[in-house]
Amino acid sequence: MMAETRRKLTDAELTAAKRLRSIYKHEKELGRARNKKITYESIAQAAGWQTSNVVGQYLTGRIPINLEA
Repeated sequence: MMAETRRKLTDAELTAAKRLRSIYKHEKELGRARNKKITYESIAQAAGWQTSNVVGQYLTGRIPINLEA
């Protein structure tokens, strides 16, 4: 079976991923200061997603942010 080829993200999608990653890092630091651990899994759970994999893919710009995910 051949691997699926993904399209390249647009500049706007890459910028959105970069912004999201910046927010994640900021919130993670705030969480540490409050002794509240923020993880990919906790974000996925709060969003109602089955797995945390999509969180990492959004943050690294592997897939475009999809609010319906």
